[in-house]
Amino acid sequence: MKTSNSTLDLQRLCLGLVTPHAAGHRHRFLTKLFALTKAYRRGLPSIEAVFKTCGLPPTLHRRKKATELASALEVYNLHFSHLHKLPWELILKIVTHISSVDQIIFKMSCRRYNFVNGFVDVLWITPAEKKDMRRRLKRDTFGALAALEPLNAGLLSEMLCGSCKMLHPRSSFTAPEACKPTHRRKCIGAAGTFHFCEHWILDFEALHKLSSNRADNQVPEIACYECYFRFIVGIPLCPNFFRTSSGDIHTFRMILNEPISTRQLLRADLEHYMTHNSISTLCPHTQLNDPAFLNKLMMNPLGTSLAWYNDSSDWLARPSTSVYVARTCSICDSTVFCGQVVGKRGGRIVAGVYRNLGTMQDPLDPLWLAHQDVQHASQPLRRSHELDPLSLVGRVAARRIWDMIVDYQD
Repeated sequence: MKTSNSTLDLQRLCLGLVTPHAAGHRHRFLTKLFALTKAYRRGLPSIEAVFKTCGLPPTLHRRKKATELASALEVYNLHFSHLHKLPWELILKIVTHISSVDQIIFKMSCRRYNFVNGFVDVLWITPAEKKDMRRRLKRDTFGALAALEPLNAGLLSEMLCGSCKMLHPRSSFTAPEACKPTHRRKCIGAAGTFHFCEHWILDFEALHKLSSNRADNQVPEIACYECYFRFIVGIPLCPNFFRTSSGDIHTFRMILNEPISTRQLLRADLEHYMTHNSISTLCPHTQLNDPAFLNKLMMNPLGTSLAWYNDSSDWLARPSTSVYVARTCSICDSTVFCGQVVGKRGGRIVAGVYRNLGTMQDPLDPLWLAHQDVQHASQPLRRSHELDPLSLVGRVAARRIWDMIVDYQD
């Protein structure tokens, strides 16, 4: 009797599931399989009957064991996992308030996430968030790597960072940090600091928390009343004026906001304001009191609204026009702008500094490392652990009220 197409399909299926190893088992399986084809004239048996008679191939046997293990782990998690013990309302509340990266990690660790996944929208994952997700998942191996490091201390080309919980090249650590224990060791990015002014200094961990913990799109602010400046972290910038990248964290420092007696701003007055001791440093690579930098700043109008200028150096001679100039550091992407604002009752000089800190996800980001500065031991600096968020809220609110009063008087 001629073999049907369904019979040939069943034979090809069974032959494809047999692995090359275990020759004895393969020979017995094929013998039983071809012997079973003689009985096909009485009806095509099911695939379960074939495997029951011939036995499971090794590939399916391993797959069955993996499935049984996964089922056993699922039953264990349903009774002993703390995540599975949470009520459905609380799980839904957690899922709707975490980021897209946390949602993927939560999905990998809790099977009940699949039941509530239909109630929330998983946002698009950016490359920076994917890198951060992989970094968080790799942190589980920090303990095992820390235990193996003393055994191969002289042979490893990479060292563990206690802050990042990851391996970095040896060049990413200073000589004193390389001699510290694993859990206390920090790379140059995690140990580096960022100077807002002469009184405020924050490290990578504090800036990362300050830029990440936002509520209702509120931009975090820090006020320094020793030099009467205000700093804003995480502001968006216009790509037409500054070189920016999506996802980068920026800091803004308003360095000047002073009234002038006349509507015309003189070059000498501007140099006097810009060369003040408290605002003399733009970044670790540029000084505002440098005459060459001031000349380049005056010749660089900001935006397209000043395209009608025939001579950019003559913008100070226009007392009835509000104009701005800007200059960007080519190394760390820091931008300073200044100009005159003309009102009904007089003029005002304004100046600010934008500094691009990168994504603030990787301590070894070149943009973050470019802002590392040498600490001045002669000046008292306020460390990041001295931050008081409750007092900052009241101080920022008081500063805003004072700005409203000043604007109303002008």
